[in-house]
Order: sequence, then C-alpha cells, then structure tokens
Amino acid sequence: MADEIIKAFIASLNNGFSYAGEYTGHDGSVRLRCDTCGEIVSRSTSMLRKRKRIICPKCAGMYGRVC
Repeated sequence: MADEIIKAFIASLNNGFSYAGEYTGHDGSVRLRCDTCGEIVSRSTSMLRKRKRIICPKCAGMYGRVC
C-alpha cells in the first residue's frame, strides 16, 4: 500500500524521476530511477516532501545539466 502511495506522489512531482523501490518510511529514503538515463539514485523522503530539485549525477556529468 505504501509503495503505491509513494509511487503516485513521485509521479505527481513530474521531476524526471520515477519510483524504483526501497521506500523505508516517511523519515527514510527511497530509490529513484532517472527517466533520461536510467540511473538509480537514493534520496531522502524529506527531500521529496520539500520538493527539492533532484539531480542525476550521471546526466549532470554527461550533459552538464540537471534532469
């Protein structure tokens, strides 16, 4: 149930990332997949709640930009 909720929340952010698993709770972390290159990154859920910009390290290095 929690996975479906966090998946829908991440999709609603429309930030270039999708849910990749391992949601550990509201004070934990979650794994996200970059929609551009497929890189998996782990980010804190508080970062998502605050709607902070998520940067893919692979895309930032290859393209010099933020996803």
